Amino acid sequence: MCKQAVEFLNVSGFYAASVLSAPSAISHLKDQPVDIVLLDVDMPDYNGYDVCRQIRTLEHGATVPILVFTQCHYPEAVDQSFLAGATDFTTKPINWFVLPHRIRNMLRSSDILEALGQSRTSLDAAQCIAGLGNWEYIIGTGVLIWSDNIFRILDLEPQSHKSTLSLYMKYVHESDRPKLHAWLSNDDTKSSSTFKHRLITEGGDGRQLKVQVRTEYDSSGCISRK
Repeated sequence: MCKQAVEFLNVSGFYAASVLSAPSAISHLKDQPVDIVLLDVDMPDYNGYDVCRQIRTLEHGATVPILVFTQCHYPEAVDQSFLAGATDFTTKPINWFVLPHRIRNMLRSSDILEALGQSRTSLDAAQCIAGLGNWEYIIGTGVLIWSDNIFRILDLEPQSHKSTLSLYMKYVHESDRPKLHAWLSNDDTKSSSTFKHRLITEGGDGRQLKVQVRTEYDSSGCISRK
């Protein structure tokens, strides 16, 4: 993260620090947890998306919110970012007015994610019996958490993976990814309450998934969760 961003965030009430290289960032995250990672993927000597993937393999990096910055404005960059493990995505130049609000929102979502994880175990047991699965998506944050039975639908072992949007997108049929991204991000209260998309499981089987939605609303009447 650039010196200008560090100075701006510190003035805005955060404690921010920068590292000089991708290996330094990985080393730092191995030793101690952080609340959020701001990652510029446009690096001269490293593939920023690979760095994001490496962070997700670390104990302290598996669930930490990651905000990706890039100069790329094409749709494929969004898909690349989420597949690499990003929580959220934004383009440069940085909107300095919006950035602190965006970070605070991501930090609040991270706290919600931790609380949701604690309640997931009891729900999984009931859904396993019924042959169902569930997820919860927090609009605008990139946070997607799902039950263990979704792992089973994907032919994955629940204990060997973290439920993240990037992992789920990996198994969504390539042609359906843009539509699913758009549907998840849509906070229109009149949007469809169901969505169908194809999955390719870990074993290579094709499956059709129908998502039945129950929405939650914030104080202004906008959809906050699906």
